[in-house]
Amino acid sequence: MAHFGEGFVAIVYQLVFESGVLGTKALLPSVNNPIVVGLSNILSLTLRSAPVAAAPPAAAAKRSPRRDFGLSLQGLFRGFGSFKESLAAKMADRFSARFLKPVEGVPLTEGAEKKQKRDAALIESQRKSLKALRTKRAATRHALKLRTYKYMKEYRRAREDLIKNKREARAKGGFYREPEPKVVFCVRIKGINKLAPKPRMILQLFRLRQLHNGVFIRVNKATQEMLQAVQPFITYGYPSLSTVRKLIYKRGYAKVGEPGSKQRIRLQNNDIIEKHLGKYGIHGIEDLVHEIYTCGPAFKQANAFLWTFKLSSPRKGFKCKRHGFCEPRAGDWGNRKHLINELIERMC
Repeated sequence: MAHFGEGFVAIVYQLVFESGVLGTKALLPSVNNPIVVGLSNILSLTLRSAPVAAAPPAAAAKRSPRRDFGLSLQGLFRGFGSFKESLAAKMADRFSARFLKPVEGVPLTEGAEKKQKRDAALIESQRKSLKALRTKRAATRHALKLRTYKYMKEYRRAREDLIKNKREARAKGGFYREPEPKVVFCVRIKGINKLAPKPRMILQLFRLRQLHNGVFIRVNKATQEMLQAVQPFITYGYPSLSTVRKLIYKRGYAKVGEPGSKQRIRLQNNDIIEKHLGKYGIHGIEDLVHEIYTCGPAFKQANAFLWTFKLSSPRKGFKCKRHGFCEPRAGDWGNRKHLINELIERMC
């Protein structure tokens, strides 16, 4: 409150002496508080008087009252910012652990001495644990950064090899057949009405219980037959690396907790990933993206760790859900292959 007391006195002096109420102008003590200078300048401009920190005559002739008013507001906001920081520091100091200071001539009681020792031990243990946690997080972040660089090189090398193989095949007059995708992303586009028991059970096994839910599915003979059985109710395709990363970063939630009481928690940091998937070598979001995209050995655990993606209705809507995507007329259900990325972009 000393800031406001000092400002009030300075502003009153400014208004009284500069407005000529007393007929003289007294020399005000130098005030370096930005709040004081800002308020004084604003009030001085309002009363058409000179500001506290007057500019030289040559510069004052070029400056407009609007600019002076803007500079005064800037000084005022800077002053409020410094005051806010000092207030926050005082509040933090207020709630910090303090030792009992003995009154001069009065010895501390036995309970007060025990409390002093207990508080000192508690503060020291908290300090050590916090330091160890910071060291561990720094090491984890550094290791994750190195692995991310390795993943980027791996993705770039795969793209270069694909382009090279296509060029070589074209030069020989043939075609290069790309490897079959290992992962598909499946989105449910129809509700539960008039749904037969078998497709309903398959959708439940895929964890597609609601409209516009999406999941990653490993491609094998069993899942291909199940996708074929529920094709009129879903659309799926082969997601790109950017699509997988965008889904996990923007719509990624973790499924944690005991069986029967799972919780849906936002993926805000790497701690929750390391806690549940660290034993599989997944310590961060980029590790999770790499495991899903490449269908690694821990794909089952990583996919089960992710909650079903809840997507929005696509911008500009669907074409026609009654018809398939590969039919002569426009439709939606069925295999879109790489065109699923465009649909996911509109649904995110």
